[in-house]
Amino acid sequence: MYYDNKSSFYIRQYGPKVLCIVFVIVIAGTGLYIYMSNRSKTPTVDVTKQTIANQGSTTSQEEQKVDENVASLELPNKLESLKPLEKRTVKVSSIENNGELIIIDGETRFTANLIGLDFNTVEPDTIYQIGQDIANRQVQIAFDNTKCTGDKANVYVYLNDELYNAKLLEQGKIKLRSNDINKLLLKDLTESQAYAKQTRAGVWEY
Repeated sequence: MYYDNKSSFYIRQYGPKVLCIVFVIVIAGTGLYIYMSNRSKTPTVDVTKQTIANQGSTTSQEEQKVDENVASLELPNKLESLKPLEKRTVKVSSIENNGELIIIDGETRFTANLIGLDFNTVEPDTIYQIGQDIANRQVQIAFDNTKCTGDKANVYVYLNDELYNAKLLEQGKIKLRSNDINKLLLKDLTESQAYAKQTRAGVWEY
């Protein structure tokens, strides 16, 4: 086939192919733009819905925990019969890394939480210090209105007739868990933490 010049030859030979390639690129670019636009708009809705769903799930879990707070730990009569803040001498066998105490009373062995203390952000040194203070020692414990939460007892510990829960707060070793369901001694615990803040002790040193 004869062409007038090289330009005509290249246009007729490669022109359709180039146009096809350009058309494909335009279509692909348009599709990609639409996809990215939709994707950039979607997360706000999805995240919002997911957040609401998560909040609902969290609420349900919290409600379930409240339902489970019925005293499933069966304390012996000698402990169950104690009135709020009535003291009883027991032995602290050990302390777990999460701050839970292993308590022995005769043949009874149970796990207990220290009322009003927040162990979620506590330093390992504090756990060690508590172990040094009361592990393998005779102490006195007292209950509040809610003696058990799930399979754990809730206790105030007295060491040498001093409220140990308050002492830890006063020294700034730990922070107060103000939303604790037991509040008979909340005023004492709050004042102990206020003193630690005022003197910038422990965790309040800044």
